[in-house]
Amino acid sequence: MAAPARLWQIRRIYLDRIGSPAARFREVWLDLTGRDGTPLDTILWMRNGGGKSTLIALLCALIRPDRRDFLATATTGRHLEDCVLGADTAHVVVEWIDPTGRRLVTGGVYEWADRAQPADPNAAHERLRQSWYAFTPTAGVELATLPYDSADLRELVRTVEALPPETEPVVTAKQERWAQALQDRGLDPGLFTAILKINATEGGIEHHFKFRTADEFVQYLLTLVTEPTSAGKVAAILRTTRDRLARQPRLRAEVAFCDEAAGLLSDLAAARDSLAAAETAARSARGEAAELAGALGAAVRTAAAAAGSTTPSPPRRFKVYCMPPPSPRPSTRTPGTTAAAPPSSPTPTPRRRTAWPANWSASAATRTGPGSSSRP
Repeated sequence: MAAPARLWQIRRIYLDRIGSPAARFREVWLDLTGRDGTPLDTILWMRNGGGKSTLIALLCALIRPDRRDFLATATTGRHLEDCVLGADTAHVVVEWIDPTGRRLVTGGVYEWADRAQPADPNAAHERLRQSWYAFTPTAGVELATLPYDSADLRELVRTVEALPPETEPVVTAKQERWAQALQDRGLDPGLFTAILKINATEGGIEHHFKFRTADEFVQYLLTLVTEPTSAGKVAAILRTTRDRLARQPRLRAEVAFCDEAAGLLSDLAAARDSLAAAETAARSARGEAAELAGALGAAVRTAAAAAGSTTPSPPRRFKVYCMPPPSPRPSTRTPGTTAAAPPSSPTPTPRRRTAWPANWSASAATRTGPGSSSRP
């Protein structure tokens, strides 16, 4: 797993027997530190053709050794193999330092097979042998202690491999392993992508920050801060963010609805509590009214008993029988005689009328009870 990226700064640069024939470096040391040994922001002033672009190209080739990434290819058509001449063993070494004071040495050593440069270096670029190494300087092991002058590529590689374990040496001829070794030490090769693009042409930085749209600037910014392999993850994050932003109007409407409904529901809850209290009071009042009614009934009965009043009995009914009139008797009078007057009937006795109580209703007077008869 790659270590977290560190803010490495270049402290010293060493170049030997490398460069184009017109701008060749021979045992060149560039010290970019101040009097206290800390690295400074440095501007390198050189005349045109003095080797500024070549220097930057060689430094970038140390970190990004892929042949397609060589900086000078876009403008001059040259590659790294054009900078290694004849039987030379070429060196590019950079010493780095981070804010904590920890140092790191990274170097590249280049040499043609059989120590002879081909007639067409570009066509035979596979014959150029390359090795990269890194170690942490300690007491007695510094950048300047390596045998750059007297050793060829194999001897220098063996020297680095024999360094003490505390220097954490690593040597490789494979670009993939070299990139991993740099990442393990917190030096991200991907950070040099912007440097390669900006310095691809003279004054390239002036044209590099011209964007026609805001989307182009965002795309450029993403290429600087993300790895190409993580583009899928970034796209997924952006899609998720886009979906969340698209849901905001609906979510805001839901929040407004919930805020309004919360107040109405509070009023409804208060009304429900008031109704429950009213129902409880009504039940209590009904109970008290029932108790009062019972007490009043008992009082009425007690008062009636004390006054000696009784309930009036229904009136008596009388049976009236109608007798048929008597049959006429046969006459015994002799013809020619006058009929005797019939004996006079006795005067009938008047019927006694029943006196009804004053509080007795007419309906009660017509009621019939068991054993009574209403026949005329």
